[in-house]
Amino acid sequence: DLLNHNCNAQRQHLDEDVARWLQAYDPSMYNPVVEVAFRHTIQRIGTGPWGAGVWWGDSQLYFLTVWLATNLLSGPTALDYYVYDHFCENPSNQCFVLVA
Repeated sequence: DLLNHNCNAQRQHLDEDVARWLQAYDPSMYNPVVEVAFRHTIQRIGTGPWGAGVWWGDSQLYFLTVWLATNLLSGPTALDYYVYDHFCENPSNQCFVLVA
């Protein structure tokens, strides 16, 4: 059921996942000394199917999670999301994103 995203538990942690993203990428979450450097250095965030690999998450839901969380940031707001055809952590998951 996990492989086909038929488990309701796969969709019950949006708030926690958005919080994780904000904690990692929002400059205001860092020490003020580091925050200045963070704001001037980090311009874009690049990721792939974060959350949909070893966590067996829903690729489409995690794309929306990352997109939402990035738009809530007070720092870098440019998101480069990469979809690829060889998804090593959970290979069957990519079929929900890419057409075979």
